[in-house]
Amino acid sequence: KTGRPELACTDSFLLSAEQLHTDPKDCLVLVDSLNGVRAGRAAGCLTVMFPELMQPPDDMWGLYT
Repeated sequence: KTGRPELACTDSFLLSAEQLHTDPKDCLVLVDSLNGVRAGRAAGCLTVMFPELMQPPDDMWGLYT
């Protein structure tokens, strides 16, 4: 575990990729939260966020691909 709340799901994404015998960069992560975007990107996955009703903060735009 990372011990960092914003990266809490990173281990799950990496484990899933490993179990699929797939490189994380070849995985698509679909999330509905800002922390999900952070975790997906930290895992090295292509990450797509289905946005909430609120606008994401400015620092999130650089994480979108």
